[in-house]
Amino acid sequence: MVIGCAACAPATGGWDVRRVEQGHPSAVLPAGHRLGDLAPHFWIADDELVRFACRWSRERAVPVSVHGATPEEFRLLGLALGALEVAVDGLRFELGTAAARERGIAVAFEAATAAGDPSTAGSGDAIADCRVRDVFAGTRSGERLGAQLEEASVRIRRSRLDLLGRLVPLDELELLATLLHELGHAMGYSSHTRGGRTVMRLAPSEVRLQARAVLRGGPLRDDTLAALYALPSGTVLGRDALGAEAAATARVFAELAARSGWGQPLSRAGQDSAELWWRDHSGERIVLRASRLGGPWPEGFALRANAAARSALRKRVVPR
Repeated sequence: MVIGCAACAPATGGWDVRRVEQGHPSAVLPAGHRLGDLAPHFWIADDELVRFACRWSRERAVPVSVHGATPEEFRLLGLALGALEVAVDGLRFELGTAAARERGIAVAFEAATAAGDPSTAGSGDAIADCRVRDVFAGTRSGERLGAQLEEASVRIRRSRLDLLGRLVPLDELELLATLLHELGHAMGYSSHTRGGRTVMRLAPSEVRLQARAVLRGGPLRDDTLAALYALPSGTVLGRDALGAEAAATARVFAELAARSGWGQPLSRAGQDSAELWWRDHSGERIVLRASRLGGPWPEGFALRANAAARSALRKRVVPR
């Protein structure tokens, strides 16, 4: 008889989790975590590709604002936040309208418009933006960047598509499971795991098991999110020489950003891609995106500019 071991599945993040653990001996990572499945952020410094993890600071409560929630949805959001505080030692959230005035996590509830609408794909989504303030803070060895999450947004849809393509309202369990999963992304876990006891599992049925325990009054145990917060924010997961084309692209846009007064870019990471992006003076997002689908980094790393970035470049004469 063959017994599967989901927690023993090979890591999919493309970096050496054991080397990172050895570099932070004071960090106690729970057994069974799937931190190695984390899809990293990237930064470019001195023609090096720096892959890193980013999370919220635990020195102060993370503000959470909510938009469009019914009283029941507000209750479930509070339940999800409380469960995640239990799962991650030292993490605190501040939920309420006062928090909306500060940068933090914005949670919005909305109804899917119609079956077949692209916006109905999935019952939620989340993005989180990281600010890098100091390159290689502490030591030049590159073990840590001075980086923390600055803003995040979570969108929860009240309906899902059933097997017949019909819109079906989420029940209490599904809604809580969606909240836990998407808030996990907003906390800095940018991808999905192949196993382990975590709300970051790709399979909704596995996340619902965690949510059911929370609904019954039990504590949430999430080894993967706890491991992410056991490491310092900005922990470097890998450093490699950058390819000539990507290095040239990065230099051109760094010069363009300096000339245009856009400031430092923000970093955003997701399952299939990651990006550096600036906001220009008209509010347009200027994006350099790197796909994860073209092969492992650094070999498969390439920067692609979005339409707004290409337009901004055409309008400027940038020395090469």
